[in-house]
Amino acid sequence: VDFAWFTAEEVARFIPTSHEVGARQAVPEALAHRLARHHFVDIVRGQSPSWRPQHVREATLVTEITASTDTTSTLRIQGQIHLQAAGTWRVGAPDETGPSDQERGMILTLTGEATYDRANSRFARFQAIALGDRWGGTRYNARGRDLGKSPIGFALTLASDDERVPPASIWAYGW
Repeated sequence: VDFAWFTAEEVARFIPTSHEVGARQAVPEALAHRLARHHFVDIVRGQSPSWRPQHVREATLVTEITASTDTTSTLRIQGQIHLQAAGTWRVGAPDETGPSDQERGMILTLTGEATYDRANSRFARFQAIALGDRWGGTRYNARGRDLGKSPIGFALTLASDDERVPPASIWAYGW
């Protein structure tokens, strides 16, 4: 479990300027890259570092208004994420004798829906999933015997009031 934070100004960048059904907005690259680098990380069995900027092959998010009222906009969220790193590092306990050439990555398709409350300038609802394949491992994510491509998924929802926990990589947000 991890948490992604966005400032009010950043949230506004997800929302098309027109509230008409069909209006689209490309989420700024910096926000899409931050989400990809720091929150689509294979921590299923252990820990992995965030991705470096050069590991982002693709990170696109687009929102489209599918319904609109006087105070809310319902958004469809779609995106593509491709992260890939190659180098020399250790992978798990079976490889404790030393680093070796490795590759890790993931390719994900993101889809979701959100309701934006224009009166309060915030998301009232946000649900998305990112599904795809991951491969490779890192020293502490226990993938030493599972380096091949396999499915992975991520769920993105709004945190409840008692889940206001900083992201694991808040230090990298650059605020």
